[in-house]
Amino acid sequence: MTLAIVLLAAGNSVRFGTEDKLLAPLRGIPLVCHAARALASLPAASHLAVACWPSEICHVSRAQISSGFWR
Repeated sequence: MTLAIVLLAAGNSVRFGTEDKLLAPLRGIPLVCHAARALASLPAASHLAVACWPSEICHVSRAQISSGFWR
């Protein structure tokens, strides 16, 4: 069995304050990357998509590439 996973990351981060939760660093890595790594590590995961706001796409792509979790 293989899985195509969608990480829903297009919330407004209202309870998080003024900072963008998607890109907030945790141990120097954006939160979205921690979530994506966890999902990508599932044995059946074959595809991973991150659903985010259009204005976030380039930031998310850069964060994912620089964090080196793509396989």
